[in-house]
Amino acid sequence: MKEELQNKAVEILTSLQTTVSEAKGFTLTQLPDVANQYISYGIASNVTYSVLYLTFAAGFCWIACWCRRELSSRESEPLCAGMTGSIVAALFFLYHFVVGLEETIMVIFAPKVWLILELSKLIK
Repeated sequence: MKEELQNKAVEILTSLQTTVSEAKGFTLTQLPDVANQYISYGIASNVTYSVLYLTFAAGFCWIACWCRRELSSRESEPLCAGMTGSIVAALFFLYHFVVGLEETIMVIFAPKVWLILELSKLIK
C-alpha cells in the first residue's frame, strides 16, 4: 500500500514537472508576441484618445469663436453662456490632451519602458 502511494506521488510529481516545462516553453515563445500586441494596443489607444481630445477642443474653440462673432453683432445672454461653456469645455479637452500626450510619447518612443510601467500597474 505504501509503495503504491509512493508510485502515485512520483507519477503526480513527474506530470507536474512536465506540465511546468511545457508552460515555460509556451510562455517563452508567446511572450514577445503578447508584448508586441500590448504595445500596439497602447499606441493605438493613446493616439486615438489624443486625436479625439484635440478634435473636441478644436470644435469647442470654433463654437466659442462663432458665439463671439454673433455677440459682436447683437447682444444676447444665451450666446455669452454658450461661449463661456465652450471655452471651459475646450480647456477641459485640451488639458486631457496634454496629460495624455506624455504617455503617448512614451509608448511611441520608449515602448519597453511603457510596457514595464503597465506591467507594474497590473501586478499591484
